[in-house]
Amino acid sequence: MEFRERVADRVRARQFSTQRAGSWSRAQARRKRLDYCKRGWRWLALEAVILLAAGAVDLLTPRWCRQFVAGGG
Repeated sequence: MEFRERVADRVRARQFSTQRAGSWSRAQARRKRLDYCKRGWRWLALEAVILLAAGAVDLLTPRWCRQFVAGGG
């Protein structure tokens, strides 16, 4: 194995290590986001539907007033 390959392997292993600074807090944040999505999936889905409907309404308006409709939203 060449020196560069060994260094690259070591760097790659360190990048994906669980012993890096901040890995615990990132994992906690990821868990909290997932829990939030599991608890409130209905509200998140409703919000997505509303945003898609608003986008459709914006596309149905004449070109000259689309910016006003988007800004009002």
